[in-house]
Amino acid sequence: MPDNAGGKAPGVRQGEDVVAIKDFGGIVREAVPAGTPGRVVRAPVFGPAEVVFTIDDFWRGRREVTVQVQPDEVAPVRD
Repeated sequence: MPDNAGGKAPGVRQGEDVVAIKDFGGIVREAVPAGTPGRVVRAPVFGPAEVVFTIDDFWRGRREVTVQVQPDEVAPVRD
């Protein structure tokens, strides 16, 4: 596993496309299902990255949410 000092998601950069690799969120932060695509909008050297996810929800329709992510919650989309 890559080094993720400071809680930064390993290998993510601002503007990069990512995908949620597990379900996370709930009461305190917006729920994001595994497989949801997103884009990194803030990737500080220290601290969690912020990602805008596009969520398709049966009841609410398609919406965008901004969520702080932990290193084990997202992976970069590589071509």
